Amino acid sequence: MSYWDCFKSYVVDTAIETAFNLIDTNKNGVLGAGELVNLVSVINTFYDTKVNPTEEEMNYLIKRADINKDGSLSLDEVKKLLLG
Repeated sequence: MSYWDCFKSYVVDTAIETAFNLIDTNKNGVLGAGELVNLVSVINTFYDTKVNPTEEEMNYLIKRADINKDGSLSLDEVKKLLLG
């Protein structure tokens, strides 16, 4: 892996971890449906969009990415979801 690839990987990894920590409002180390709904609300405000998913819809998304089947998303699960 080249220096540039290592640098890009570090930046992306750091960005995901920073965003995760901001979204994890109760600081329990995982993201639940309510926290994801809040995230979409912030995105709506920032981008002036009108996407309003329900907690049920967020639970469906969590279920699809929840590797350990605990009903929430850990940092590692989020990274796997976003980076493959």
